Amino acid sequence: MSKKFNILKQKNSHNPVRLTKKLVINPQHTLIGLKRALKLVKHISRNGGTILLVGNNIKYRPLMQSYNLDVGQPYMYRSWINGLLSNDTLLKDHLMKYGFKIDRAPMSDWLRRNKVSDFLMKYEGYVNCLKKPSLVIFLNTSRLSDALDEVNSLNIPSIGLATTSMDISKLSHPIPSNDQSLKTLTTFVELVKQSIKEGSKERNTILKYMNQKISKK
Repeated sequence: MSKKFNILKQKNSHNPVRLTKKLVINPQHTLIGLKRALKLVKHISRNGGTILLVGNNIKYRPLMQSYNLDVGQPYMYRSWINGLLSNDTLLKDHLMKYGFKIDRAPMSDWLRRNKVSDFLMKYEGYVNCLKKPSLVIFLNTSRLSDALDEVNSLNIPSIGLATTSMDISKLSHPIPSNDQSLKTLTTFVELVKQSIKEGSKERNTILKYMNQKISKK
């Protein structure tokens, strides 16, 4: 029995069993990507830019609402609306006119309220900041290919949590990570908010100094 086992062992040493290849995320690569991304976030915030946070899961709604409340930046947590960024002029016009059209339409108050509610919910988080963002941050990036394509077509820089199964070359600042973990996303958004606040604080300091300089002249 032992002789037979030794023969099998020798064969396997020359012809090892091929296991399914698993790509493992290197924590060092994650840390490097995260530092670069947060540095960009802070820079854009210091320059007064708009940073749009994008995800397409209803579970992200509280996370994104806290992002909006804490730093005053826009978000989209529903399915991506094609043309949201590339047709911003048309979207603004549509938003301004839609409520008026609903008001004049012959329908019951109940139906009217639901139509208005559905429309505004569709654009919730973005409706108050209708302008081209300076940066777009993706949460579950692997499920937002349409949004990523639109952002790239407009040459808008992007940050995103990138799994081993996706093409990270589409992101200008990829962060190797598990983009399906809510705990990971929550930590990431908290770090983004902190960088935005730091950039905004530096901006206010600079503006205050410049205003003081102007007033002395």
